[in-house]
Formats: sequence, structure tokens, C-alpha cells
Amino acid sequence: ADGISKATKTTAIYLARIGVDGTSGSHLARRTELELHVLNAALDAIKQRHGFEGFNLAGQSGGSRLLGGLVAIRHDIACAVSGSGALAWNFRTAFSDPGRVYFDILQSVPVIAKNGTLRLILVTDPKDKIVPLNQKTEFVERMRQAGRPVSQLFVEATDENHHSVDTYTRLVMAGCILGKSDGEIATAVNTLVKRNAEYNARKRAEAALTSGAR
Repeated sequence: ADGISKATKTTAIYLARIGVDGTSGSHLARRTELELHVLNAALDAIKQRHGFEGFNLAGQSGGSRLLGGLVAIRHDIACAVSGSGALAWNFRTAFSDPGRVYFDILQSVPVIAKNGTLRLILVTDPKDKIVPLNQKTEFVERMRQAGRPVSQLFVEATDENHHSVDTYTRLVMAGCILGKSDGEIATAVNTLVKRNAEYNARKRAEAALTSGAR
């Protein structure tokens, strides 16, 4: 948050998910309508207290899924950057309790597509072992079919699961807030992709050298 604040000369806020990092509630309610509406209410409270006009949102993994739910119900979001988010994930239950009902982002695609003030960008590592690639690309395809193409930037993460793309996400978010074009943002991202690819290559080489030593 401090890094984004300094880079963009604006206020950056870290919002914890339900039940973690000091937030009340149970993390068992993650991905549910309860978590979505609690976070939505938190944004309303922050907006009223500080007199903000709206927000730019960035998320990683489960935070990105929440981002997808929020852009469907809010009309004050300008930039939204989804990192490794399961935007097409849908798991239906027979419960009526909002703490046990999962929200479905794909059903909200027609609403999201009509939000003319929203700039939505996805950050995706195709080798992600936690959230399959189709959980992102299906959302992109649904948006395209709804007449609203979205940018999807393919990157290379450095963690073992190729899931943590938060460094890229912060870079894209800063570019979006500063009004950079898709091309300018992609150029900056590609520079980081090249650096991370070289780092991963060195790790593989070192691992091969170690495994071959006797």
C-alpha cells in the first residue's frame, strides 16, 4: 500500500479479508456473499468517512475474486486489477445463509460489461498451479461475448506454484491510476517478465547443478 501510494501520489489502503489480518468474522466465510457484502459495506464506510469519490481496486487470488464481485455491484470503481483470480469459479450450494452461499461472477458479466467507467485488467501466469488458466480466460471470453473486451496480461511468477503475481498487479495498478495506456503498461510488465524469467532460469540451473553433485 505504501509503495502504490508513493508511486501514484494518492491514498492507498490495505483491506484484509474476512477473518484474517485482524478482520473480524470467520475465514470459513471466504468467497461467500457474506464476505462480499461485508467488504462492500467497509468501502461505503471508508468513502463516507473520508469523502472519497470512489476507488481503484487490486487483488491477489481470493482478493481478486472479491474484486470481481465488487465491480458487479459498485459503480464508483475506476481501475480494477485482478491478479490470479478465479473469476469463473462457481460452486453452488443448497444453503440460504449468505455465509455459506458463494457468489457467481459469471452471472454478473452483463452488468460488469455495461460499466463504462470501469477499466478492468487481468494479470495471469499461464502456469498457475493454484487457479487454473481457464478460471481467468473463461471470464475474459464471456466479457468479449458481452461486447466488452478486457485486457489480460500474461506474466511469469517466481514462486513454485506460479500463483503470486502481486508485484505485477501493483505495477499495473499504478500504471492504470496514472492513466497509462494499455501499451505502456504492457511494456513495463514485459520488462518485469523478462527479469523474472531470467531469475527462474537461474534457479532451475542451480537446482540441476545441486541435484547432479555427488
